[in-house]
Amino acid sequence: MRKIFTLAFFIFISTYSFAVNFSYAPANNSTLSTTLINFKWNSINRATRYKLNISLMPSLSPILISDSTIVTTTSNITLSPNKYYWQVIADTGLGFNFNSSIYSLTIVSPALYDSLAFWVKADDIVPAFGDTVVIWNDNSSNLYNATQSLSSRKPVLLYNTLNGLPSVSFDGGDFLASGNVDLHINLGYSSFAIAKTLDMTTIPSRTIFSKGNGSAQGNVMLFVNSTNKINSNIDLETRTGTTTISNTKYYLYSTSTNSDSSNIFINKTNEIKYIPAVDLIGTSTASFQIGASAGASNWKGNISEILIFKKRLTNVEQSNIENYLMDKYAPPINL
Repeated sequence: MRKIFTLAFFIFISTYSFAVNFSYAPANNSTLSTTLINFKWNSINRATRYKLNISLMPSLSPILISDSTIVTTTSNITLSPNKYYWQVIADTGLGFNFNSSIYSLTIVSPALYDSLAFWVKADDIVPAFGDTVVIWNDNSSNLYNATQSLSSRKPVLLYNTLNGLPSVSFDGGDFLASGNVDLHINLGYSSFAIAKTLDMTTIPSRTIFSKGNGSAQGNVMLFVNSTNKINSNIDLETRTGTTTISNTKYYLYSTSTNSDSSNIFINKTNEIKYIPAVDLIGTSTASFQIGASAGASNWKGNISEILIFKKRLTNVEQSNIENYLMDKYAPPINL
């Protein structure tokens, strides 16, 4: 009697996941100001090619960009400002069957905000280490470049002071001036600054930036007071934060105001919220200065970046700018 045996072969083709390391930190939920994005991930054993999928939706449907011709572990893609979701899939010989997690990134370009009045950043400055800063170029369309002609009042550029990025160092007598910067605070106002004070004395104020000295309508100031608290002065009204500022840390200072509400934030946390008692209709022709108020009350410490907008940004807009700054200068600023 002949026995017949049947040998069955079952082939399972599974989809696996692998870890992806995005070249910008943090990998997930990052906020970037550049539009040329360098995607990078770890290699997968036996993978012959990779597919990069990019979408505007968290489900990755519909797909906005899909590139299945990648044979390395990196890809450069130019994207416009928006929030994106992306995933890499590896082909190990059985088709594209190794999926990464789905990650997100947001591209923010402050220059595209029509309310941007002023924007300086230390990583734009060209001089070599230790060189005095003669001009700090404004990245807004207004070109309110901040300058200083007096040698004794010029700040110094220092490299690698915060997350590998430079800062402008003020010695307590330095400042830069931009002339009559148009802030239109009667239409609202938002400001952002990355700064570190090195002076813990009890001088009345140490000014990060100012338009006037707070004694006239239309003036604005952001400064640290004698008790080491952040202060915002807008149109004759000064309000004080609650956090005691340390001379060992950089902080992200944010302010936003209109006739209905005004806020001061440190590292995205609200310090104080109030209804302005002033009418916010004043105008000022005073010179806008970085590191001083009318040439006095000087800042002693480092300033990495300043952005000023001629309106109170929406919550989403403010969060995007803050995330851009936090991601750029993290981890030291992420307390």
